[in-house]
Amino acid sequence: MKPTSRRPPFWRTSAAGLTCLIDQESLALAIWNLLENAVKYSGQCRTIRVGVERQGNLAAISVRDGGLGVSPREQKAIFEKFVRGDAARASGTKGTGIGLALVQRIVDRHGGTIEVESAPGRGSTFTIVLPAIEDQA
Repeated sequence: MKPTSRRPPFWRTSAAGLTCLIDQESLALAIWNLLENAVKYSGQCRTIRVGVERQGNLAAISVRDGGLGVSPREQKAIFEKFVRGDAARASGTKGTGIGLALVQRIVDRHGGTIEVESAPGRGSTFTIVLPAIEDQA
């Protein structure tokens, strides 16, 4: 019997002339978490924008909402386990504070980064940036 690897299988996926090596299941979980947070923290503004774009030799997947937003001083901390922003706690919205920590871990495992642009009361944009390679024509 072959020994099993702890590392999940990676798949090639192509978009915009780039190929990314990804674990489809875990990356889907990360994106789902960002979408779920966008809906949960958007209040009455239910417009969520999802984008995929090329940034040089990187692929960027963004989820943008018009919700509560996150203060600049909290933006690094929200990726730590069990941390929730002040506005999220004050809104009474339930959550454990592990979702963004999970997203961070998944993105790290892919060799990428997770970025946040946000301001209180103006919503948030979370962007997953992944390394990619040029497609061979």
